[in-house]
Amino acid sequence: MMKRPQITYHHFSKATFLLVLLVLLSCKTNKNVTKKDMVARSNPKILFLNYTIEKTNNSSKRISLINKIKADGTLKQNNFFKKGVHGDLNCNLLDKKGHTIESFVIKNPLFKTIEYVDESKHFKVKQLDLDNAQFTLRFQLNPSVTSISITEIDTLNTTPKPLIKTELN
Repeated sequence: MMKRPQITYHHFSKATFLLVLLVLLSCKTNKNVTKKDMVARSNPKILFLNYTIEKTNNSSKRISLINKIKADGTLKQNNFFKKGVHGDLNCNLLDKKGHTIESFVIKNPLFKTIEYVDESKHFKVKQLDLDNAQFTLRFQLNPSVTSISITEIDTLNTTPKPLIKTELN
């Protein structure tokens, strides 16, 4: 009779170690992490941009920057929309070459829906069309983003002109 070789714990642990090492090496990513990315991850910032928007005489809109505030921290999530309707604002985060890094939609700040209780204690909904309003953009600051462009979504105009372009430097 032929004797079977005994597999010892020592052989088993070496084989397991080599298998785990092989799996880990096969999962290696080829992405190079830049020094700028490492700084952004180690010291994350949130950017707040406060704006005013107002209707002009010719039924267009004008946006003005009130202030920019950078704060330490990370956002859990943004509550931005990806699709909008006529009158909503499209915000594009741009790199130094003007390419869009991220895009999101803000509901029209001049169109507000309010709920209230009337004299008979019933809930009512009223829609207000304001002449001016303030709004805030809040997002995680990415080191690649150098400016923000805000345009109004217009279903008739496929290439709308930006209402404002804010440089972040």
